[in-house]
Amino acid sequence: PNLTNIKLRGGQRYNISWLNTSDAEGDNITINLYYSTDSGVTYPNIITSGRKNNGTFDWTVPSINSNKVRLKLIANDSYEFTEDTSENDFIIDSNAPVITLDNPANLSAFNNGTYINLTITDALAGVSNVSWNNNSYLNSINRTDFNGTYDINTTSWGVGDVNISIYANDSVGNFASAFFTFTVT
Repeated sequence: PNLTNIKLRGGQRYNISWLNTSDAEGDNITINLYYSTDSGVTYPNIITSGRKNNGTFDWTVPSINSNKVRLKLIANDSYEFTEDTSENDFIIDSNAPVITLDNPANLSAFNNGTYINLTITDALAGVSNVSWNNNSYLNSINRTDFNGTYDINTTSWGVGDVNISIYANDSVGNFASAFFTFTVT
């Protein structure tokens, strides 16, 4: 298989399919599927083995984190076997993005107009969108042009305590949220 730009979420089900053919002698063919996390140097991880050759398998992807995953299929008719391996690495990402408040500090006070600075990262699949809201029901637009840093402008916010909710998704659907409290003076 030639897989390119594939990103999977750990713990989710994905379908693996292959051309279902029989051999010339009409022997029963069994399928063994494996995955590698070292770019195909080894395939120690069994997805399924001894499976009837029906051309498809629903794989519950393991909750791992790797950008060097490959698949191998071995078809065996008890007399001989053939194998096929993916030619390119793909990603399995099981971790949500990380939301870090850079400044001001959580539970601190600041003047109206101060920017709240955040860093939001995702090591494998990449952050795909970020949004926020506060207890004044001011909502941000979902950001899909995300570059790692995120600034919230507090100009026009009222004086008093404010709770900020930050939401981030990566490109495979892992979700993170963080909550901060400030006093606007």
